[in-house]
Amino acid sequence: MAIMDVLQDEPVIRTSFVNVDALRPPNVIFRALYNFTLYCAEIRIRLNDSKTIPVNCIPDITQHEIYDQFYFGFYQPSQDVTFLNHDNNNAILSLIELSIDFGDNFPAGPLMMDIIAVDSDYDPITESIRERRVDNDPFNLTVAGMNAYSLGANQFYLLKFSRIIKESIIPSWKNDFGITPNYETKSNIISNLSGGPLNLTNLNASALMMQPMGIGVVSVQVDREIRTHTYLGSIGLIGGADTLRPWGLVQLYCCGISRLTRNKLKKSLPTIPFFNTDIKDRPPIHDLSDLSLDEKIDLIPKLQSRIDSLELFLRDYVVDVHYLDGIRDKSSETGNSTKNTENMSNLNNQAIHTVSKQQQEDDDSTK
Repeated sequence: MAIMDVLQDEPVIRTSFVNVDALRPPNVIFRALYNFTLYCAEIRIRLNDSKTIPVNCIPDITQHEIYDQFYFGFYQPSQDVTFLNHDNNNAILSLIELSIDFGDNFPAGPLMMDIIAVDSDYDPITESIRERRVDNDPFNLTVAGMNAYSLGANQFYLLKFSRIIKESIIPSWKNDFGITPNYETKSNIISNLSGGPLNLTNLNASALMMQPMGIGVVSVQVDREIRTHTYLGSIGLIGGADTLRPWGLVQLYCCGISRLTRNKLKKSLPTIPFFNTDIKDRPPIHDLSDLSLDEKIDLIPKLQSRIDSLELFLRDYVVDVHYLDGIRDKSSETGNSTKNTENMSNLNNQAIHTVSKQQQEDDDSTK
């Protein structure tokens, strides 16, 4: 039965969240039936005076390539472009603005453009478009449709994103035996899009801005496959999986583990009776209704000792206390970072307002 469990075992997903100190923006693919021009700027906020600093990122833009009668444009951030990191000017990247100019040579009707946002560390979509091939990988097809949007002219859009890393077990005979497997890593983003009118006289333009979800503290979701049944795990359960002998075959007969564990328990813990066998002619401890008040008071030290011993046993041999302590410490850190998060959110709102105001001033100057 144990062998069948191993052979038929399907990995389960263990999800965790890891705080990161740097997060790259996603790649963005633009597609339209007519020509267009892309512009790019990074909006950075200097921490000492809250001044916004626009940085030109045109080198990260690839303009209107034609594939299958569609015009494509690509934004692919450089390796040194990251959110959360401070640069040499003590400034932090707050948002990225991608401006779209549809020009004048376009067909009648509403101006629309399709975009796809893809994780910059795993982007099979851009590669397949440029190589003019169809990618039938199920995961890649899912990624292509997860963050696809349509943009209209004279609109302002804000794309907020978070990152997910998927670690899949690479098939191998080692996996069945419980040896640490090798993993294939793929990643994607999830996002939401909001926006409104841009209020420019140039009705043939639009703007897309990008920010990570969560400011100050940003977490990346990690989904890792793990095996629940292995041959080594099954051997450890043979011969001792009952309530009286909680150690399996490996622990009972290998390297004296059982004897060492019993000796340690005898030295570190007192005897833990399941009934008050040390007191004759008395009911079990859990049945105290017939005892007098003096007898109940007399039992308090024994009950306290019993609770302390059980707690010590659980901490040392059953519950991973270090894991629980880690959760508690992370909760404390999250609470301490709340103030920083609020400050960063205010700075980002200031940056968006400044960019919108600057666009309005530029438009007024062209009148």
